[in-house]
Amino acid sequence: MTISDSRRYKQLNLLKAIGEFLGIYLVAILFLTGLVLINVASYLLFSIVIGLVVTGVTLILLALIIQFEKAEANKPPK
Repeated sequence: MTISDSRRYKQLNLLKAIGEFLGIYLVAILFLTGLVLINVASYLLFSIVIGLVVTGVTLILLALIIQFEKAEANKPPK
């Protein structure tokens, strides 16, 4: 195995790891990106007060989603 083969093997492993990560967390990444864009748009288009309200609602929504997911994960199987 030469140095270039070793480097190529590491690159393929890195790409495979990135692909697996995106496959597992793609929905969460897209959801959080959407929330960030909504927050930024509310600050840019409206006043800072409305931006803070949207940020608060977003954080409450995230907290509820996380709490719901934890409750589902801790629920014993039927």
